[in-house]
Amino acid sequence: MPSTDPRRPPLTTHAPLLAWVTGLMAVAVGAVVVGLAWHDDSLGLVIALVALVAALGTLLLVLRDELSESTDPPEHDDAPARRRHRILGVRPSSAAAGLVSVAVLAVAIVIAATNDSDTSTSAATSASAVRTTKDFVTAAVVEDNGENACGYLTSAEQKAVNDSGFDGCRRTFANGDATAPNDVTTARAVHNLPAAVQMSDATATVRLGRGSGAVTFRLVHATGNDEEAFNAPPTAWRIADGAASLLGPEAPGAAPAGPS
Repeated sequence: MPSTDPRRPPLTTHAPLLAWVTGLMAVAVGAVVVGLAWHDDSLGLVIALVALVAALGTLLLVLRDELSESTDPPEHDDAPARRRHRILGVRPSSAAAGLVSVAVLAVAIVIAATNDSDTSTSAATSASAVRTTKDFVTAAVVEDNGENACGYLTSAEQKAVNDSGFDGCRRTFANGDATAPNDVTTARAVHNLPAAVQMSDATATVRLGRGSGAVTFRLVHATGNDEEAFNAPPTAWRIADGAASLLGPEAPGAAPAGPS
């Protein structure tokens, strides 16, 4: 009958270790997903990196502790005593590090969810007016998506862009003829532009950008026809003035930039 190593724990004692390894790998994958989602947001990227480093560091601690116990010489074998002081199958230091990585990832997810909630455009609020304006600028300048960009405009503002001497609203923005406030070129940079909002009855005035590079937009409530239009954006606002400003000061009907 084969002899067994008295220092080697039965297979069932490895279950907590396997659970920790699986959980930590899940945290690491979650941190990577959050990091990719926030790849151009410095705060989100830092939080995701902290969670990733904490998860991988904890994984190394757990594996190191397990290997050190399995390679201890018999005369120094105090594994039973050490196992009595474990938390959920691992040493207290490893358990603490693991909980930190989970907490950091949870913070990142909560912040992301809160940010998505705060930027909802379904209600005609000052916050949704800002988000609508930034979504329009992103579509018109960053993505060169004329179809989506013109969907944020009222019919009259689309006509104003058509009359600007360019090749129609959709083609104008699709051709990359627009310039964002302060000449920013990425979606995250547009998102981070400062915005000042003034609400008046059923209109909102949004000044987007800094100094002389800022652009002012006037928004009105979307009509039933606006909301039922093909591929209509899910926002309660439509831009009634200011879109031509992205085409340059020489464009007829372009609104003046905000004061410096």
